[in-house]
Amino acid sequence: MIRKDAVKLFIFLTVIAAFYLITMRMGSVQKREESALVEEAVRSATCVCYAVEGSYPPDIDYLKDNYHLMYNEKKYRITYRAFASNVMPDIYVVERGDG
Repeated sequence: MIRKDAVKLFIFLTVIAAFYLITMRMGSVQKREESALVEEAVRSATCVCYAVEGSYPPDIDYLKDNYHLMYNEKKYRITYRAFASNVMPDIYVVERGDG
């Protein structure tokens, strides 16, 4: 009797642990996908600016002001390093730890 109860408890705990791990994995994948979408939005706005104006934007604020780029600034930090107006800037999106 005790052995059956122990097996049932073990199976129950295993199912709970598996559910927890799957949930955590899904959350991690979702965060990466959201960051990728923000990065794609920045790259897209940057390319549109280049196509329209013939030069890449000098900074993120230019994209926000002139090309209506919007993202959750409390959740994401964007590093935008422009080298020259005719060279595609380096763009990195990182989720903030407190967001």
